[in-house]
Amino acid sequence: MISAHTSSSLTSNWAAGKTALIAGGTSGIGLAAAEELAKAGFSRVIINGRDPERGSGATDLLHKIAPGCNVIFEAGDASHIETAQSMVHKAEGKIDLFLNAVPGNMPATLFSEFEMSRLNSLIDVHLGSVFRCCHAVYKCMRALGDGVIINIASDAAKIPTVGETIHGAIMAAIDMFSRTLAVEAARSGIRVHVLTPSIVAETNSYDRMMDGGFSEKLFKRALEKAQLGVVEPHDIAPVIVFLASPLAKKMTGQRITINGGIAID
Repeated sequence: MISAHTSSSLTSNWAAGKTALIAGGTSGIGLAAAEELAKAGFSRVIINGRDPERGSGATDLLHKIAPGCNVIFEAGDASHIETAQSMVHKAEGKIDLFLNAVPGNMPATLFSEFEMSRLNSLIDVHLGSVFRCCHAVYKCMRALGDGVIINIASDAAKIPTVGETIHGAIMAAIDMFSRTLAVEAARSGIRVHVLTPSIVAETNSYDRMMDGGFSEKLFKRALEKAQLGVVEPHDIAPVIVFLASPLAKKMTGQRITINGGIAID
């Protein structure tokens, strides 16, 4: 029988030579994941974001945490096909992990008060980034016969919540897309997962939720149910590292919730 110690030693250098590509990697969950992946030994971490100043700060932080890691910042909107293709190009044909952590921009809003003029842009930002990036990355991973794709959705994908009609529908689409892609991708040696956190403090999305109006009232009530504590990005990042590691090599199509106990599905 292999002991836990032996198992750990067998995988201690598993990240050496690997490349991670993170859409939305300059803040929040994406940046926390980049930190943990760099510390785990990933040789190259490519982070994407729309704000060059934030990208520069994130790059400096990662260099400080893991001086031996090659950190590359790719500026651009991940929902644009040109950005997706440019990120893949920078990976030089080798992507071992792709994480889509593009932050949300949907405070809770009753459907009757939702501005339909925002619909297409919200769908494009949230679904477009997942579809376009995954399509570009999937082609690269299929050529290698290996890889892990992880998309960030939300508890709203599976728990009907007042004020999250549009948000819940978009998150449910990411959830089903990810788990269905897992079925297709398994034949190519690729694993796909979706994470569905609820409220994540210390993120830009959290700041937008706490807008002083209906959204803040709704989510403050939800926070009271987090009996295990309010989730922060660094509570989620270790799960991402685990799913990318050989310890999870027989796992795919998983929907994993980290929400501090706010809800149980």
